[in-house]
Amino acid sequence: MRRFQMPILTALILVALGQGTPLKSEPAVAKADPADDERELIKLDKKWVAAAEKLDTVYLDQFFTDDFIEASAGSGGEVSNKANLFKKVHAPERKVESITVYDIHVHLYGGFAILTDRTVFKGTIGGRDISGNYRVMRVFVKQQGRWRGAAAELCRMAPSAYTTVHAESDKSCPTCPK
Repeated sequence: MRRFQMPILTALILVALGQGTPLKSEPAVAKADPADDERELIKLDKKWVAAAEKLDTVYLDQFFTDDFIEASAGSGGEVSNKANLFKKVHAPERKVESITVYDIHVHLYGGFAILTDRTVFKGTIGGRDISGNYRVMRVFVKQQGRWRGAAAELCRMAPSAYTTVHAESDKSCPTCPK
């Protein structure tokens, strides 16, 4: 009998929302306009992706929390800590041509935020094509007054069992066939 296995990021999010956070978020300070945080988080999300595309691990190292984790494209579901992720980013077999992010949604929970987006990758790892559309969840926590990247999980989009519409036929996708 096959057992259901919850992805690690999903489990961390459920714990963070329900029982206190292992991601060490601090309580939110009330702001006049939550839209300010949303704008800042979208800007940071784009900077995160730009740094990943440029292999700027110096920026990512200071931006990510010390206990950052990611289940990344091409890793077969393996969860990487920050050090392991940076080794993969600089691996000679990893060739990223471009990363495009769109359709960003922000979900704020005080000093904790989840951003979902659609990310289009073009590239290879070890000659294996990883190009395609991915649904990405990026987790941010507010530490010492600033937002930091705490976790990410990437899931390659495929036809849904719940609809006959293929993910790549989305009219809002800038790189999908029309």
